[in-house]
Amino acid sequence: MRTKIYILLLSIVLSLFIASFVGKIYSSGFVEISGFGSFIADEFWYNFFDGILAAFVFSLFLLFTLFGGKNKYKWPGFLAIPALILAAYLDLRQLYVSLVLGVCAWVLGWGILKVKQSLQKNKTPTA
Repeated sequence: MRTKIYILLLSIVLSLFIASFVGKIYSSGFVEISGFGSFIADEFWYNFFDGILAAFVFSLFLLFTLFGGKNKYKWPGFLAIPALILAAYLDLRQLYVSLVLGVCAWVLGWGILKVKQSLQKNKTPTA
């Protein structure tokens, strides 16, 4: 249980680091930045707030797939539900982007694990 909490905290920290990048991709594809009387003046913060939910879902699925252990597919599903509900409330496009990034993170984590397993299987012991 303690490792699950550590993975959750690590995914929160990772999502804070990649939120602006994910938001920039999201903004370039869907949203036109317009200063509609918002208190946020810098483009970095627009991108950050646009990408924080999708970045959280991405990092959650990636880290739990890589390090989750037992029930590693159940935990990210439960933990992503509030973020996905908030994304659906804010904008349905953001929900779709979050779901697609979650699936991409799961596939990326699964692929990394398969490569790791194949490298360990092909490793020859030295005598």
